Amino acid sequence: MLDQVAKTTDLLIIAGEPSGDMHAAKVVNKLKLLQPNLVISAMGGEQLAAAGAKLIVDAKNLALVGLIEVIKEWRQIHHAFKVLKKMIRAEKPKVVVLVDYPGFNLRMAKFAKQQGCHVVYYISPQLWAWHQSRVHKIKRWVDVMAVIFPFEVDFFKRFNVTAQFVGHPLATEPLCSLSTVEAKTKLNLKLNQPVVGLIPGSRCSEAHAILPPLLAAAAQLYAKDPTLQFVLPKANNIDTEWLNEQLSQYAVPVKVTTEDRYVSMQACDIAVAASGTVTLELALLKVPMIVAYKTNAFTFWLAKRVVKLKQVGLPNIIAKQGIVPELLQNDLTADKVAAEVSKLLSNSMCYDLQKKRLSEIHQALKSDSTETSLTQLLLSALDSSAQSLQADHKVV
Repeated sequence: MLDQVAKTTDLLIIAGEPSGDMHAAKVVNKLKLLQPNLVISAMGGEQLAAAGAKLIVDAKNLALVGLIEVIKEWRQIHHAFKVLKKMIRAEKPKVVVLVDYPGFNLRMAKFAKQQGCHVVYYISPQLWAWHQSRVHKIKRWVDVMAVIFPFEVDFFKRFNVTAQFVGHPLATEPLCSLSTVEAKTKLNLKLNQPVVGLIPGSRCSEAHAILPPLLAAAAQLYAKDPTLQFVLPKANNIDTEWLNEQLSQYAVPVKVTTEDRYVSMQACDIAVAASGTVTLELALLKVPMIVAYKTNAFTFWLAKRVVKLKQVGLPNIIAKQGIVPELLQNDLTADKVAAEVSKLLSNSMCYDLQKKRLSEIHQALKSDSTETSLTQLLLSALDSSAQSLQADHKVV
């Protein structure tokens, strides 16, 4: 496949996961509008290819979680390394853009830098939470960190690492084109009755631990107020039979949705959601929430020793204060979930204040001008690289 790639690659993008493929594709679309002749190669998926990048490695089978999975697919991972290294040696792309995927991309950063490439890392590993030692590799092998949270600039500054805030990719355009009323109408929900979202996470292990107390809380709330409506956006990998079995154990009607999850989230007046990206998505949709999380006791104990954060919800981390209630581990009980939901439903001051602070988070996650965008950062890097090459030729 390597011989199909033009020998004038300007930009090499390395994205190993579907989310990275999606975010990188948006950047390629913008770059192609500004410079249609730009030659972009990539390790990625369908979205990068559709945007106009030439795939030299298909990352379809490389989005792995967990040590066992990585060991099983080591041959594919090793092959991807070999193909990318061969390409970088042969073409010396002016700029290499690494997108998230730290286990793989931090190794690629070292090789690309040794080959004389300008290295940009987009969507930083969460070093401010754990694996802080990796910052020394970044300092040595990455030219600039293109970060998506404002506080990450100050974090990297502490280690003399150049970082530029380029805005969060989810904050640049609306996640859902529908209003709350329109979303409720699309889901055949009653407009004048509150909707509570139950979002137990996309991983099976998360859902198995988090959903039962959420359903038990919903049953309590429904018993007190039968006008409440409950919505559960179902993740693709959650087993339908298991989910139906769980729902059958509680005396509460729950509407399970499988279409666009942003529509389901937009329809909610309140959500109880597993800690993770979904809490940020809810924040951007301005949906007041309670963050929930539970795992096995040993994993939680280990996480508390490793993770350097007082709070786990992304809205709280970004705001640097507890704007969203968190119910973690032993605190994740039906009684406490029901109490927090009731508080938001009955106290308009608390509800409105949380919505206001979520709106402030949205504004904080937008890059403030085109000059601070990732597109402009990459164009500037390409221009600087071209000037350096011209200077080298003059010296020769």
